[in-house]
Amino acid sequence: MMTNEEKKRVFVRPDTDFECGCSDDGNAVYTFKFEIPGAKKEKIDLKVIKDGIRLIAPRSDAVDYYSEVSFCCEAFIDEVSANYDSGMLTVEVPMDCPDPFAEAKQITVS
Repeated sequence: MMTNEEKKRVFVRPDTDFECGCSDDGNAVYTFKFEIPGAKKEKIDLKVIKDGIRLIAPRSDAVDYYSEVSFCCEAFIDEVSANYDSGMLTVEVPMDCPDPFAEAKQITVS
């Protein structure tokens, strides 16, 4: 069996509706879809922190799928959900994205 240092990591870019921006109401749920065919559901290592997610999913003894996504808003980590079906991992991440300019000072341009 190969060690983690000997394994090849294949970076997986998620298909997502996530844009680093703000919503009017401050709350949004963003969906991240990772194509990871050949990974076994019980071997998927998906971790979330308030400002990002990390995915490591073994495809074989020699290859792991890998991804990290950083958020510009804070995630509600206790409300994150994930589903794996036919090689597609779908992760829904509720976030608090208040408009940082909601209470900004208006500048008069002369």
